[in-house]
Amino acid sequence: MTDMSSANELESTATEFLTHVRLANGFDETLYQNLKTALERALEEISKADVVSRDIARSMIAIIPFLDASRITYTGEVRKKLDDASVELLEMMLDRI
Repeated sequence: MTDMSSANELESTATEFLTHVRLANGFDETLYQNLKTALERALEEISKADVVSRDIARSMIAIIPFLDASRITYTGEVRKKLDDASVELLEMMLDRI
């Protein structure tokens, strides 16, 4: 099984970034980088594991739909960043699983 700290880190950073976006605070590059780092750690751990932890899977499954649902409140450059982030995060997951 994977280390719960990576699951907690992924959930925490995803929640922080997505909450920031949902509250119409724009795209925060630092929060996004934190999310990418946490996702990379979780993906590294599950690549070595026999089983994907339920907590990591749940967080990974929720990120893209939440991000896509939030982007509709934005236009212009912020919306483009959110679109790019959604694609980048999904590609990170698909490349490693």
